[in-house]
Amino acid sequence: MQLRKEPKRIKKRALGLLFFITYSIICHGQNQQLDSTKMGGHPRLLLLAGQENILNANIANNPFLLKMHNGILAECDVMLGLYPVERVLIGRRLLDKSRESLRRIFFLAYAYRLTGKKKYFKKCEEEMIAVAKFSDWNPTHFLDVAEMSMAVSIGYDWLYNDLSPASRTLIGKAIIEKAITPSLDAKYNGWLRGKNNWNQVCNTGISYAAIAVYEDQPQTSMQLLTRALSSIRIPMKEYAPDGNYPEGYSYWAYGTSFNVFFISALERLFKSDFGLSGQPGFLKTAAFYENLVSPAGNCFNYSDCGGIGGLEPAMFWFASKLNDPSVLYIEKKNLLNASSFPKGNRLLPAFLLWAVNTDV
Repeated sequence: MQLRKEPKRIKKRALGLLFFITYSIICHGQNQQLDSTKMGGHPRLLLLAGQENILNANIANNPFLLKMHNGILAECDVMLGLYPVERVLIGRRLLDKSRESLRRIFFLAYAYRLTGKKKYFKKCEEEMIAVAKFSDWNPTHFLDVAEMSMAVSIGYDWLYNDLSPASRTLIGKAIIEKAITPSLDAKYNGWLRGKNNWNQVCNTGISYAAIAVYEDQPQTSMQLLTRALSSIRIPMKEYAPDGNYPEGYSYWAYGTSFNVFFISALERLFKSDFGLSGQPGFLKTAAFYENLVSPAGNCFNYSDCGGIGGLEPAMFWFASKLNDPSVLYIEKKNLLNASSFPKGNRLLPAFLLWAVNTDV
């Protein structure tokens, strides 16, 4: 008798369940229990309800913060006249559009949270609706999904209480169908076992999605966060023993920045990073990165080096975590010597969030 072939949908569910069970067992052994009762209402990511007032007060009293804050608002005013991001691939990648979406949505959501001006809300909503209607976020090159997921999740979370029911449904559904669902498919999630920046970026993007849509699928969201807590430790082992990052200068900025975004979200939400910042070499990597830049302003050329990237928001998280302003030597030079506002830095609002507790 010939057995009937198992439908692909059942196979995918079985693979997803296997991943959940495996990572749950690993994390249970590491005593990493996420408390879902701390999820609470929106906003949940990075800047919690009521923290705008504290941030605004700090900005008003710090010329560096004020300069960047005003620069973000000015760039948002430029964005108001731009057509929403379109789904145009460059080769096999959508990454260029995902990064522009992250820049626009993060900037605009920040501007709305800090000023309350509806013009920023409306444009941010417009950008999210546009990408929510894409056929997909290009899961065959999952970095594209990860950055788009982070973009839309921040916007959705920060604007959640003011979004119309229709917008909320459309955007939330897109996060689930275009980010979370493909992350459960073994065809797309090989980054879970990776030792490089892909693991850091993709785990962070999907974790932001899980937090953003928690009320729609609480069990799955907690399982995804548990999975990420275990998986992201794989590339974090590469920092041992003294903070070296094997992928070079520019990829330090990429992988480490997203790793910090992941930890920062956990700290704000759960009041714990579950031992991640204590991984061997991780906190030492701030001094390592600082010393990758020479007195002439050039970066040490090894691996996939890239060029000088300018202001690095993650370094202010490290300085706050370490209570060590010395690691900001290069960043302070960047702030003092910047000839123009770094409008292309899609992670720039994080500088305002992380620099408030540093000596800037």
